[in-house]
Amino acid sequence: MNTDQTTERTAQGPWLGPTEALGYCDPVEAPAREAAPAEDDAVRYGFRVGNLGMLVPAKTASELMGDLSVYPVPNTPPWFPGLVNLRGNLIPVFDLKRLLMPGDDSAPQRKLLVLDKEENAAGILVDGFPRPLKLAEPMARTPSLPGTLEEHLAAAYFVDDAVWLEIRHRELFAAIGQLMASGAASG
Repeated sequence: MNTDQTTERTAQGPWLGPTEALGYCDPVEAPAREAAPAEDDAVRYGFRVGNLGMLVPAKTASELMGDLSVYPVPNTPPWFPGLVNLRGNLIPVFDLKRLLMPGDDSAPQRKLLVLDKEENAAGILVDGFPRPLKLAEPMARTPSLPGTLEEHLAAAYFVDDAVWLEIRHRELFAAIGQLMASGAASG
């Protein structure tokens, strides 16, 4: 222990109590932050499901998961692989490629993308990693899409020679849940 430092500290006077120490200095103004980019200029993330490009919904929590076990549920359609246990919560997993493009059995390295949180969370099997995209104005006319998807389309964007779809994901997941409950798409 350096006794010179101890002597200097005690020579400056007694230690201040926590309340006195907090009020001892004038508050320093925080440095100005750069303005956050406007929502139109913000980077969004896009992912692929087969030949469809989709966007992670704005202001929605999302998480790309590694090797999670998907637990199958008996008597469910093939586009519902099952449930995952994510930090103690059971999350449904949907294979939109099998639902929307039943004949497409190509399977590149699929990843699990979990959208939203708590009771709104659901997983989607995606082809590859999501990628950042800088969006421009939405397209005036959208391409034809499978009915289930078209009903829940919020907007479509043309970026990097590809169409990227913004889907109202909560509505889509609710519609898929109703489809499962009705048994219309089992098998």
